[in-house]
Amino acid sequence: MYNFRDTTSDWHFHEEWLPTVAMNFDGGFIEHIVPGYRTLTVSGREMLGVELSTEDVLNGCIVTEERTPARELVITYQLDADTSEELLVRFKRLERALKTGRDVPIFFNDERDWVYYGRLSAVDSVPVESNSVVSTFTILCSDPKRYGRELTTSDGLIRHEGKLIPLSIEFDIPSNAPYFVSNGVHTIKGTNASAEVSTHVKIDFVTCETYSNGKLDYKIIALDSDFENFTLENGMTITSNVNNLIIHYSEVS
Repeated sequence: MYNFRDTTSDWHFHEEWLPTVAMNFDGGFIEHIVPGYRTLTVSGREMLGVELSTEDVLNGCIVTEERTPARELVITYQLDADTSEELLVRFKRLERALKTGRDVPIFFNDERDWVYYGRLSAVDSVPVESNSVVSTFTILCSDPKRYGRELTTSDGLIRHEGKLIPLSIEFDIPSNAPYFVSNGVHTIKGTNASAEVSTHVKIDFVTCETYSNGKLDYKIIALDSDFENFTLENGMTITSNVNNLIIHYSEVS
C-alpha cells in the first residue's frame, strides 16, 4: 500500500529559496523539477469534517453511520517563462510530473513530518498566449488521513501522544513453538512449524501480509488472531513470548 519514510533528513528543507508551502510530490519538489514553477498557496490540509447518515425519530434523530470524506488538496501556483512557447514546454513537464496514475507520497515544506497520499484529479485552464500564469490543480487523497513519521520501540512500551496505527511488528521465534503478541485487548498468535533453529517473522499491517525469513507466509499467523483489530495507544505495554520484538508505528490525523 504505502511506504512510510522519515522525511526530516531531506536536504531540500535547507534550501531557503523554496516557498514555505512548496509541495514534495512523489519524492521531489516541483520547484526542482519544473523551471519557473512556484507554489503560492495550498488549501485542504486543515481538519476534515465528517459526513453523518441519520434516521429521524420522535425526538431528534439516530446517527446510523459516520464517515470521513476524501481529502482534496488545492494547489495555487505560478509558472513563468521567457516566451509563450517555453511556457508550453514547462507545462508539459509539469503534466508529466503530476500524472502518475497512482497515489504517491506528498508532503509540504512547512509540514515535513506529515505525509499525504494522493494523485492529480483536476487542472484549471490557463491562457494559451502568455509567458506567466497563475492557476490551480487539485490532488485527490482517497485516503483522507495524513501520516506522521515512523516511530519504533524495542521494549514493548508505546510512547507517543495522538492517534496511532501499527505499521509492522518483527520478532524471532524458535522452531516448533507457539507465540503470541498482545496489547492487552487483542492478541496476534501462531505457531512456527519450521525446522529452522530460529525464524524471523514480520507482520505488515499496511499491506496485510505476513513473512517468515523474508518470504511471504500466511500460515505463520493463526486464523483467529486479532490481526485487523490490533491497535496501539500512548502508554500501552505490548507483551509477548517472542525474542527481539520491534514495533513500528505512526501517528495519523
